[in-house]
Order: sequence, then C-alpha cells, then structure tokens
Amino acid sequence: CKRDYDGYQTIRSIRRGEMPVCEKCSGPLKPDIVFFGEKMPRQVLEQMKMNMPDMRKCDLLIVAGTSLAVQPFASFIDAVPRATPRVFINRDVDGSGRKGEYDDSGGQHMWGRCG
Repeated sequence: CKRDYDGYQTIRSIRRGEMPVCEKCSGPLKPDIVFFGEKMPRQVLEQMKMNMPDMRKCDLLIVAGTSLAVQPFASFIDAVPRATPRVFINRDVDGSGRKGEYDDSGGQHMWGRCG
C-alpha cells in the first residue's frame, strides 16, 4: 500500500523474530526498491530513455553496487563512448560476463565490503 514506516521500529520487530506487517493493510512491509524479477516503475524507465543521449557525453562512468547482470542497468556500460573510463565499485566481481568487451584500459575495479 506504499505506506511509510519508521525503519528503527521495523528493525526492532525483525530482531524480535517478528515479520513486520503494515498496520493499514496487514501486508508484509517491503522496502522501496525493485527486487530481482519485478518490473521497474514506468517513470524510471521513461527518465532513463530521456537521459540516455546525455550518457554519450560522459567522460567518466562510476558504477556502484550492481552485478551488471540485469537489464536495463546492465546496458549503462555500453551507453557511454567506448574509450570512456569506468570505475566499478562492487562487493563481488560483476556478473555481466561481458568484462573486456569495451576498452577497459583506463578502468578501475574495486571489489570488497565498504565500511
């Protein structure tokens, strides 16, 4: 039902071993993110299409926190000019299976936990 909840209250419920549920609709609480297999909101996809021409002007691409395995975000590495330097920041090696298909001579890869 998209109702906002206090994160601290939700964490306390989880730590007590309780499933946090919405007081309004009794459904399970869900973070405001898109899970794997869910459709992206239409407004996000429309905004991405509008911004794609700007990607061709990019002189540095920073990619953080993605496996590069799921579309449409996986295509971002191909939306910038071929020689554009890319910085990948991720806990694990990317899952794209496409590493090396672009000119990565100036790319930097950082894997590991932050913080």
